Amino acid sequence: MLENGKNICDCKNEKCIRHGKCSECIEFHRKLEQLPYCKKTKLGNK
Repeated sequence: MLENGKNICDCKNEKCIRHGKCSECIEFHRKLEQLPYCKKTKLGNK
């Protein structure tokens, strides 16, 4: 299971070299001090 709680990566950037590799993606975004797509609050979710 991935960080998004699903079995597939729901990031819209499918061309990214880290797509589907949660630990690499989270580490990359931690260095940028930004949240990865799967950790951002969606508009419909509160």
